[in-house]
Amino acid sequence: MKIAGFTWIGEEKYGIITPEQTSGEYRGRDITALAYLSDAGPCFIGSQEFQDCKQLREIRFQPGLISIGEDAFQGCSSLTSVVFPYTLQCVHTNAFGDVKLRMARFEEGVQMLCALAFRNGIKSGCVHLPVSLKYIHESAFDMCRDVVFHVVKGTYACDRMRELAKQHSDWIIDEF
Repeated sequence: MKIAGFTWIGEEKYGIITPEQTSGEYRGRDITALAYLSDAGPCFIGSQEFQDCKQLREIRFQPGLISIGEDAFQGCSSLTSVVFPYTLQCVHTNAFGDVKLRMARFEEGVQMLCALAFRNGIKSGCVHLPVSLKYIHESAFDMCRDVVFHVVKGTYACDRMRELAKQHSDWIIDEF
């Protein structure tokens, strides 16, 4: 697993996470912001890497991020907004579970949202889904409430979200 190219900012902590550090090392830390440095090369965020970082409010992913592992940001309850880069291929199970996202934007290129990827992670927010999505698991947005999904009409994402919204009266599918 490669974890590289991050700068994290907390009350007293500044540093770069290098490939040699193990998964989960930053779990529960007092991190307030996280940024991916684009010159660090391809990056895979490991399982539980930033789980329960309750003060984490901001993430800035730039191109180079390929995969976000299981439970990677689970429980980061102050996190409100994330933009996912075009290089991202997969958001794994429960990666953003139990967060309070108000906005999630996926750049064109993102391909797969796995089971429970955003379980209970979006409340009264909006999600922008790209044309490039090829797979959205039926439970990817399980327990998300009052969500507006912005999708391009006639795409897989549009058809899939319309199908899933039949079971969620508080979801709105905005086709454009």
